[in-house]
Amino acid sequence: MGAWVVAVTAVLAFSELVEDVVRSTGLASSDLAAVRALAATREPVSVAVMGLITSLGSPAAMCVVATAVCGWLAWRQRVAEPLLLGAAGVGGIAGLDTATKYMVARPRPPAALHAVVVNGYSFPSGHACFSAVVLPLCCVMAIRWAVRGPWRRLAVCVFSLLGVAAVGFSRVFLGAHYPTDVLGGWALAGAWDAVLVLAVVLVPASGSGFRPETQVYSDGS
Repeated sequence: MGAWVVAVTAVLAFSELVEDVVRSTGLASSDLAAVRALAATREPVSVAVMGLITSLGSPAAMCVVATAVCGWLAWRQRVAEPLLLGAAGVGGIAGLDTATKYMVARPRPPAALHAVVVNGYSFPSGHACFSAVVLPLCCVMAIRWAVRGPWRRLAVCVFSLLGVAAVGFSRVFLGAHYPTDVLGGWALAGAWDAVLVLAVVLVPASGSGFRPETQVYSDGS
């Protein structure tokens, strides 16, 4: 039930953001001012740090993360579900991101505000979309099939959320996207995440090859 609520809320938020962007009203009306304000605070060190974060959160890097985590979980549990969910997550958000970009066709912020090389349309942010799908999905799958103990699970969740937030902020800080581009990416990813979480929950944790009676947890090793 919770996943459906998240999905509906995310879709409604995304629709509202698209309307704001197309009409340049609401949140979108302050986009340019926000990018300019952040650009005025840039220093060489902060640009370097944000540049590293944005590189780690790129769609290509997120594909590598998804492949590594899903491959490890599939090998560890001797099940194919992590690979299928990872492929669905990455493939689905790639299609949604690309389709939305061409439908909205929003230009990037002015070139004078760019601190990194960018191309293509601006809405939604691909970095925001991919990181907000891959990191939470990997988090949920790790908790479902591998990570045990409340503190370890909490640490994985916090790391996932911080990663999503950092990647999104880096795109605005570097002038590659407007704030609503990032918010739109998060909303679109949130809807897709809800669908994928439902899939994870519906997949039995004791799938083929997973034998709880022989599973050994070595938290202290």
